[in-house]
Amino acid sequence: MSDVQEPNWQRQLLVGIVALLVVGVVIGAIVAVLAVKAADVTLNNSGPGHQGPIIPSTAGAGMPTTPSHPSSTTANQPTTPAQTSHTPHRALTLSASPRHVASMGRINLDGRYPGHDGTSLQIQRSFKGGAWQDFPVTVTVHGDHFATYVETGYTGANRFRVLDKASGKTSNAVLVFVK
Repeated sequence: MSDVQEPNWQRQLLVGIVALLVVGVVIGAIVAVLAVKAADVTLNNSGPGHQGPIIPSTAGAGMPTTPSHPSSTTANQPTTPAQTSHTPHRALTLSASPRHVASMGRINLDGRYPGHDGTSLQIQRSFKGGAWQDFPVTVTVHGDHFATYVETGYTGANRFRVLDKASGKTSNAVLVFVK
């Protein structure tokens, strides 16, 4: 009877090892697909077809790519020293990249808040022209800079800004299209 139980034990062990290998291969494939997708997004945003630096829209602007909106005219022009000299030195500014992203794709948000090292900023979003709502992400200013990222499944035009809740100051709004 001992001889009959021995092969069952070995068979169960073999089935368990094969199952673990299959699970490992599936997880490895998922990680590989995500890595390739991340590399593709990175290459698409820095390769020969890259559209250049992202210029933040002005605070409260609608869709910065719409030529008929008065504040969007300056948002679509290249940044020059003369334009940046009109920005207050202690202004809270925000930029986003990429400006077009797939649903749940990474949206990098970074900016400057000179003189506010250690300040915590709340990310906010306005979807389809609605009211500003807190996004479940905060970021801390280090030196004069801050950087974080967000992901959203809300397709269409998403506007983002940052809010210093202590002072009530808000950054300019940036527009990101989610497909």
